[in-house]
Amino acid sequence: MKLEKLGFIEHNGEICVEKSALQSALRESRAPLPANGVIMEKFVEFQNVARKQGFIDEEKTKDGTVLWLKKATSDAEDRMCIDSLTNSVTVFWATIPWKINSRTFRSVAALEEWFMSSAARNGLIKSA
Repeated sequence: MKLEKLGFIEHNGEICVEKSALQSALRESRAPLPANGVIMEKFVEFQNVARKQGFIDEEKTKDGTVLWLKKATSDAEDRMCIDSLTNSVTVFWATIPWKINSRTFRSVAALEEWFMSSAARNGLIKSA
């Protein structure tokens, strides 16, 4: 059976959810569609920023809409969740034992800016 009939497409050598299938899932979940209709490209851009900061893929959901990444630090592991249904990325990091912080970004530019912010200069995040 062809991938297209199952709602999948090949993009840069990877199997991805077809845009119309993803839009249908978004409508069913009542999540707002992105204004420009570009879903997979933003997902890949978030992934590229994460990899530049030393994050590696850890786990992808079966439907391919969420990707978890991790990065080892001296005290723990920083985590990142890229969610294509909400068009966002959330970064999780520990500052002291048992204190987990998180921050959610809806744009690639905001994520990149945060990596360059004071958190980056304080050594929590690798600066580019």
